Amino acid sequence: MIKQKIKILVAEYEAIVGMEIEYRLRQLGLDVAAIVPTGEKAIQFVEKNAPDLALLSVILRGNLDGVDTALQLKNFKDMPIIFLTSVTDKKSLKRMRDLEPFDIIKIPFEGFELDQAVENAVKFLEEKNSLPLS
Repeated sequence: MIKQKIKILVAEYEAIVGMEIEYRLRQLGLDVAAIVPTGEKAIQFVEKNAPDLALLSVILRGNLDGVDTALQLKNFKDMPIIFLTSVTDKKSLKRMRDLEPFDIIKIPFEGFELDQAVENAVKFLEEKNSLPLS
């Protein structure tokens, strides 16, 4: 189903949720390159490892939330970002949408929602990478 190896960064402050996400992604045949609890560690990882896709919890440990982290990640690499959030007030949703994420998934999520969002992002990456250079 998945034609190429996609490296995924997961930024999640709750270890058990991070492990659940990793399990689901591995079931889809995907490689979780790292699970980090802070925005700062996510940025450090992207600087050194250039993952293809990022799943970011909006609530993270450290000084940066997921939205601030996504804004900084875009400085290093143009990649699809999927936000995971329990925060659904209008102001927070606007902050997320302003960054044009690939998707926003409400926590707690159903496995199907995460699977669909990630599979769609992978398909997008595969199509983007198969386009001829002009």
